[in-house]
Amino acid sequence: MLGRGELLGKFSIGVHDLVERSNTSRPILFSPKQREVVSSCSSLEVTVEPLSPQDANVVLLCSPISAESDEARAVAQATDIGHALMLRYYQDADESRADRAITQFQRVLDRCPPNHPARGAACSNLAMAKFISCQARGAYLDLDVPISLYQDALELRPRDHPDHPSTRLKLAIALLSRFSKWGYSADAEEAKEHLASVQDTCPPESFEHKSAVLVVQTFAMHTRAGEVVERDARSSNWRLPYSLEQLLHALKQCEQRDDPQLLDDVISQHRNALSLYVADQPEWPTLKNNLAVALIMRFERQGQKQDL
Repeated sequence: MLGRGELLGKFSIGVHDLVERSNTSRPILFSPKQREVVSSCSSLEVTVEPLSPQDANVVLLCSPISAESDEARAVAQATDIGHALMLRYYQDADESRADRAITQFQRVLDRCPPNHPARGAACSNLAMAKFISCQARGAYLDLDVPISLYQDALELRPRDHPDHPSTRLKLAIALLSRFSKWGYSADAEEAKEHLASVQDTCPPESFEHKSAVLVVQTFAMHTRAGEVVERDARSSNWRLPYSLEQLLHALKQCEQRDDPQLLDDVISQHRNALSLYVADQPEWPTLKNNLAVALIMRFERQGQKQDL
Protein backbone atom coordinates (compact mmCIF):
# COMPACT_ATOMS: atom_id res chain seq x y z
CA MET A 1 0.00 0.00 0.00
CA LEU A 2 1.26 3.49 -0.85
CA GLY A 3 0.56 5.97 1.94
CA ARG A 4 -2.71 5.58 3.80
CA GLY A 5 -4.70 5.52 0.56
CA GLU A 6 -8.01 7.12 -0.34
CA LEU A 7 -10.46 7.00 2.56
CA LEU A 8 -13.65 5.33 1.33
CA GLY A 9 -15.29 4.86 4.73
CA LYS A 10 -14.91 3.82 8.35
CA PHE A 11 -16.68 1.05 10.21
CA SER A 12 -16.40 -1.06 13.35
CA ILE A 13 -16.78 -4.83 13.43
CA GLY A 14 -16.31 -7.58 16.00
CA VAL A 15 -13.60 -10.17 15.55
CA HIS A 16 -16.17 -12.99 15.21
CA ASP A 17 -18.05 -11.19 12.40
CA LEU A 18 -14.78 -10.32 10.70
CA VAL A 19 -13.71 -13.97 10.68
CA GLU A 20 -17.09 -14.98 9.23
CA ARG A 21 -16.79 -12.45 6.43
CA SER A 22 -13.23 -13.58 5.75
CA ASN A 23 -14.43 -17.18 5.37
CA THR A 24 -17.24 -16.32 2.93
CA SER A 25 -15.48 -13.66 0.84
CA ARG A 26 -11.87 -12.61 0.23
CA PRO A 27 -9.63 -13.98 3.03
CA ILE A 28 -8.33 -11.29 5.38
CA LEU A 29 -5.23 -12.41 7.24
CA PHE A 30 -3.65 -10.64 10.19
CA SER A 31 -0.36 -11.10 11.97
CA PRO A 32 1.09 -9.44 15.09
CA LYS A 33 4.13 -7.22 14.78
CA GLN A 34 5.55 -5.33 17.76
CA ARG A 35 2.17 -5.02 19.48
CA GLU A 36 0.59 -3.96 16.18
CA VAL A 37 -1.81 -5.85 13.93
CA VAL A 38 -0.74 -5.98 10.31
CA SER A 39 -3.14 -6.75 7.45
CA SER A 40 -1.93 -8.22 4.16
CA CYS A 41 -4.83 -6.53 2.33
CA SER A 42 -3.51 -3.37 0.65
CA SER A 43 -6.94 -1.72 0.81
CA LEU A 44 -7.54 -2.15 4.53
CA GLU A 45 -6.09 -0.21 7.43
CA VAL A 46 -6.82 -1.89 10.74
CA THR A 47 -6.94 -0.65 14.31
CA VAL A 48 -7.68 -2.98 17.22
CA GLU A 49 -9.11 -1.85 20.53
CA PRO A 50 -10.08 -3.89 23.62
CA LEU A 51 -13.76 -4.25 24.41
CA SER A 52 -13.02 -4.23 28.12
CA PRO A 53 -10.91 -1.34 29.43
CA GLN A 54 -9.90 -3.49 32.43
CA ASP A 55 -8.18 -6.06 30.22
CA ALA A 56 -4.61 -4.80 30.02
CA ASN A 57 -3.33 -7.86 28.14
CA VAL A 58 -5.24 -7.14 24.92
CA VAL A 59 -3.23 -5.82 21.99
CA LEU A 60 -3.83 -2.09 21.77
CA LEU A 61 -4.13 0.41 18.96
CA CYS A 62 -2.44 -0.35 15.66
CA SER A 63 -1.10 2.74 13.92
CA PRO A 64 -0.13 2.64 10.25
CA ILE A 65 3.24 0.99 9.81
CA SER A 66 5.93 3.66 9.53
CA ALA A 67 7.89 3.85 6.33
CA GLU A 68 11.30 2.22 6.43
CA SER A 69 13.28 5.14 5.01
CA ASP A 70 13.11 8.88 4.54
CA GLU A 71 12.44 8.37 0.82
CA ALA A 72 9.55 5.98 1.50
CA ARG A 73 8.12 8.38 4.09
CA ALA A 74 8.29 11.25 1.59
CA VAL A 75 6.52 9.17 -1.07
CA ALA A 76 3.81 8.11 1.37
CA GLN A 77 3.33 11.68 2.61
CA ALA A 78 3.00 13.09 -0.91
CA THR A 79 0.45 10.38 -1.72
CA ASP A 80 -1.60 11.22 1.37
CA ILE A 81 -1.53 14.92 0.46
CA GLY A 82 -2.79 14.06 -3.03
CA HIS A 83 -5.69 12.00 -1.68
CA ALA A 84 -6.57 14.76 0.81
CA LEU A 85 -6.67 17.32 -2.01
CA MET A 86 -8.92 15.06 -4.10
CA LEU A 87 -11.25 14.64 -1.13
CA ARG A 88 -11.51 18.42 -0.83
CA TYR A 89 -12.10 18.64 -4.59
CA TYR A 90 -15.03 16.21 -4.29
CA GLN A 91 -16.51 18.53 -1.67
CA ASP A 92 -16.12 21.94 -3.33
CA ALA A 93 -15.30 21.18 -7.03
CA ASP A 94 -12.34 23.59 -6.88
CA GLU A 95 -10.30 22.54 -9.93
CA SER A 96 -7.12 23.97 -8.43
CA ARG A 97 -7.27 21.23 -5.79
CA ALA A 98 -7.40 18.55 -8.48
CA ASP A 99 -4.45 20.21 -10.24
CA ARG A 100 -2.44 20.21 -7.01
CA ALA A 101 -3.35 16.58 -6.39
CA ILE A 102 -2.13 15.69 -9.88
CA THR A 103 1.15 17.47 -9.11
CA GLN A 104 1.56 15.44 -5.91
CA PHE A 105 0.77 12.13 -7.59
CA GLN A 106 3.13 12.97 -10.47
CA ARG A 107 5.93 13.63 -7.98
CA VAL A 108 5.26 10.27 -6.38
CA LEU A 109 5.38 8.49 -9.74
CA ASP A 110 8.63 10.26 -10.62
CA ARG A 111 10.15 8.89 -7.41
CA CYS A 112 9.01 5.33 -8.12
CA PRO A 113 11.23 3.79 -10.82
CA PRO A 114 9.97 0.79 -12.88
CA ASN A 115 11.19 -1.73 -10.29
CA HIS A 116 9.68 0.12 -7.30
CA PRO A 117 7.05 -1.96 -5.44
CA ALA A 118 4.71 1.03 -5.17
CA ARG A 119 4.85 2.06 -8.82
CA GLY A 120 1.55 0.33 -9.62
CA ALA A 121 -0.23 2.32 -6.91
CA ALA A 122 1.49 5.52 -8.05
CA CYS A 123 0.30 4.96 -11.64
CA SER A 124 -3.24 4.22 -10.50
CA ASN A 125 -3.45 7.28 -8.24
CA LEU A 126 -2.23 9.63 -10.97
CA ALA A 127 -4.56 8.00 -13.51
CA MET A 128 -7.53 8.48 -11.17
CA ALA A 129 -6.84 12.19 -10.65
CA LYS A 130 -6.17 12.87 -14.33
CA PHE A 131 -9.28 10.95 -15.44
CA ILE A 132 -11.52 12.91 -13.07
CA SER A 133 -9.92 16.17 -14.23
CA CYS A 134 -10.53 15.24 -17.89
CA GLN A 135 -14.18 14.49 -17.17
CA ALA A 136 -14.70 17.71 -15.23
CA ARG A 137 -13.06 19.91 -17.86
CA GLY A 138 -14.42 18.08 -20.89
CA ALA A 139 -10.83 17.50 -22.05
CA TYR A 140 -11.64 14.24 -23.78
CA LEU A 141 -8.59 14.34 -26.04
CA ASP A 142 -6.48 14.04 -22.87
CA LEU A 143 -8.04 10.69 -21.91
CA ASP A 144 -5.10 8.89 -23.52
CA VAL A 145 -2.96 9.82 -20.50
CA PRO A 146 -5.05 8.23 -17.70
CA ILE A 147 -5.80 5.22 -19.90
CA SER A 148 -2.09 4.66 -20.46
CA LEU A 149 -1.41 5.03 -16.74
CA TYR A 150 -4.14 2.52 -15.84
CA GLN A 151 -2.68 0.09 -18.38
CA ASP A 152 0.75 0.49 -16.77
CA ALA A 153 -0.77 -0.10 -13.33
CA LEU A 154 -2.53 -3.23 -14.56
CA GLU A 155 0.74 -4.67 -15.88
CA LEU A 156 2.27 -4.15 -12.43
CA ARG A 157 -0.68 -5.82 -10.70
CA PRO A 158 -0.94 -9.47 -11.84
CA ARG A 159 -4.03 -11.58 -11.38
CA ASP A 160 -3.10 -12.60 -7.83
CA HIS A 161 -2.72 -8.97 -6.74
CA PRO A 162 -5.63 -7.80 -4.53
CA ASP A 163 -6.01 -4.59 -6.56
CA HIS A 164 -6.01 -6.33 -9.95
CA PRO A 165 -9.84 -6.39 -10.33
CA SER A 166 -10.33 -2.76 -9.28
CA THR A 167 -7.62 -1.65 -11.72
CA ARG A 168 -9.31 -3.54 -14.55
CA LEU A 169 -12.62 -1.91 -13.61
CA LYS A 170 -11.17 1.61 -13.63
CA LEU A 171 -9.40 1.00 -16.92
CA ALA A 172 -12.64 -0.27 -18.48
CA ILE A 173 -14.51 2.85 -17.36
CA ALA A 174 -11.83 5.12 -18.82
CA LEU A 175 -11.85 3.21 -22.12
CA LEU A 176 -15.64 3.44 -22.36
CA SER A 177 -15.47 7.15 -21.67
CA ARG A 178 -13.12 7.60 -24.62
CA PHE A 179 -15.31 5.33 -26.74
CA SER A 180 -18.41 7.40 -25.96
CA LYS A 181 -16.66 10.54 -27.24
CA TRP A 182 -14.62 9.30 -30.20
CA GLY A 183 -16.15 5.96 -31.11
CA TYR A 184 -12.98 3.86 -31.19
CA SER A 185 -14.29 0.28 -31.42
CA ALA A 186 -11.02 -1.10 -30.02
CA ASP A 187 -11.73 0.76 -26.76
CA ALA A 188 -15.15 -0.87 -26.45
CA GLU A 189 -13.76 -4.35 -27.12
CA GLU A 190 -10.93 -3.98 -24.61
CA ALA A 191 -13.33 -2.61 -22.00
CA LYS A 192 -15.65 -5.59 -22.48
CA GLU A 193 -12.75 -7.96 -21.86
CA HIS A 194 -11.81 -6.21 -18.63
CA LEU A 195 -15.38 -6.13 -17.35
CA ALA A 196 -15.88 -9.81 -18.18
CA SER A 197 -12.69 -10.68 -16.30
CA VAL A 198 -13.84 -8.74 -13.21
CA GLN A 199 -17.19 -10.54 -13.22
CA ASP A 200 -15.52 -13.94 -13.67
CA THR A 201 -12.94 -13.53 -10.90
CA CYS A 202 -14.84 -11.55 -8.23
CA PRO A 203 -17.67 -13.00 -6.11
CA PRO A 204 -21.14 -11.64 -6.93
CA GLU A 205 -21.43 -9.85 -3.58
CA SER A 206 -18.14 -7.95 -4.04
CA PHE A 207 -18.01 -4.26 -4.84
CA GLU A 208 -15.97 -4.89 -7.99
CA HIS A 209 -18.45 -7.45 -9.39
CA LYS A 210 -21.47 -5.26 -8.70
CA SER A 211 -19.73 -2.23 -10.23
CA ALA A 212 -18.77 -4.20 -13.34
CA VAL A 213 -22.38 -5.33 -13.81
CA LEU A 214 -23.57 -1.73 -13.49
CA VAL A 215 -21.01 -0.52 -16.04
CA VAL A 216 -22.02 -3.27 -18.49
CA GLN A 217 -25.69 -2.34 -18.14
CA THR A 218 -24.95 1.36 -18.61
CA PHE A 219 -22.78 0.64 -21.64
CA ALA A 220 -25.54 -1.51 -23.17
CA MET A 221 -28.01 1.36 -22.80
CA HIS A 222 -25.52 3.76 -24.40
CA THR A 223 -24.88 1.35 -27.28
CA ARG A 224 -28.59 0.95 -28.02
CA ALA A 225 -29.01 4.72 -28.02
CA GLY A 226 -26.00 5.06 -30.33
CA GLU A 227 -27.47 2.55 -32.77
CA VAL A 228 -30.64 4.64 -33.02
CA VAL A 229 -28.61 7.78 -33.75
CA GLU A 230 -26.54 5.93 -36.35
CA ARG A 231 -29.66 4.62 -38.12
CA ASP A 232 -31.05 8.16 -38.25
CA ALA A 233 -27.75 9.43 -39.58
CA ARG A 234 -27.63 6.82 -42.35
CA SER A 235 -31.19 7.62 -43.36
CA SER A 236 -30.18 11.22 -44.10
CA ASN A 237 -26.69 10.33 -45.39
CA TRP A 238 -25.20 12.28 -42.47
CA ARG A 239 -22.65 11.38 -39.79
CA LEU A 240 -21.23 13.59 -37.07
CA PRO A 241 -18.87 11.72 -34.70
CA TYR A 242 -17.31 14.94 -33.32
CA SER A 243 -19.19 18.09 -32.46
CA LEU A 244 -17.78 21.41 -33.56
CA GLU A 245 -17.83 22.53 -29.93
CA GLN A 246 -15.58 19.64 -28.87
CA LEU A 247 -13.08 20.33 -31.64
CA LEU A 248 -13.04 24.06 -30.93
CA HIS A 249 -12.52 23.39 -27.22
CA ALA A 250 -9.59 21.10 -28.03
CA LEU A 251 -8.04 23.75 -30.30
CA LYS A 252 -8.31 26.34 -27.52
CA GLN A 253 -6.51 23.95 -25.19
CA CYS A 254 -3.65 23.81 -27.69
CA GLU A 255 -3.50 27.60 -27.76
CA GLN A 256 -3.24 27.69 -23.97
CA ARG A 257 -0.44 25.15 -23.57
CA ASP A 258 2.35 23.65 -25.65
CA ASP A 259 1.43 19.96 -25.76
CA PRO A 260 2.73 18.31 -28.98
CA GLN A 261 0.71 15.13 -28.52
CA LEU A 262 -2.52 17.04 -27.94
CA LEU A 263 -1.87 19.23 -30.98
CA ASP A 264 -1.23 16.16 -33.16
CA ASP A 265 -4.51 14.66 -31.93
CA VAL A 266 -6.43 17.86 -32.67
CA ILE A 267 -5.07 18.00 -36.22
CA SER A 268 -5.92 14.33 -36.77
CA GLN A 269 -9.47 14.76 -35.43
CA HIS A 270 -10.07 17.80 -37.65
CA ARG A 271 -8.88 15.88 -40.70
CA ASN A 272 -11.15 12.97 -39.80
CA ALA A 273 -14.09 15.30 -39.34
CA LEU A 274 -13.44 17.04 -42.67
CA SER A 275 -13.55 13.68 -44.44
CA LEU A 276 -17.20 13.36 -43.37
CA TYR A 277 -18.29 16.69 -44.88
CA VAL A 278 -18.54 18.17 -48.36
CA ALA A 279 -17.59 21.72 -49.23
CA ASP A 280 -21.15 23.01 -49.54
CA GLN A 281 -22.09 22.05 -45.97
CA PRO A 282 -22.10 24.95 -43.48
CA GLU A 283 -19.68 23.28 -41.06
CA TRP A 284 -16.98 22.68 -43.68
CA PRO A 285 -15.46 26.23 -43.77
CA THR A 286 -15.18 26.36 -39.96
CA LEU A 287 -13.44 22.99 -39.81
CA LYS A 288 -11.11 23.96 -42.65
CA ASN A 289 -10.19 27.23 -40.97
CA ASN A 290 -9.59 25.55 -37.59
CA LEU A 291 -7.38 22.93 -39.22
CA ALA A 292 -5.33 25.68 -40.85
CA VAL A 293 -4.92 27.40 -37.46
CA ALA A 294 -3.74 24.13 -35.89
CA LEU A 295 -1.28 23.42 -38.70
CA ILE A 296 0.22 26.92 -38.47
CA MET A 297 0.47 26.51 -34.71
CA ARG A 298 2.39 23.23 -35.10
CA PHE A 299 4.72 24.77 -37.70
CA GLU A 300 5.52 27.71 -35.41
CA ARG A 301 6.23 25.39 -32.47
CA GLN A 302 7.85 22.41 -34.18
CA GLY A 303 8.96 23.69 -37.60
CA GLN A 304 7.34 20.90 -39.61
CA LYS A 305 7.50 22.25 -43.18
CA GLN A 306 4.78 19.91 -44.44
CA ASP A 307 2.28 21.79 -42.27
CA LEU A 308 2.63 24.82 -44.55
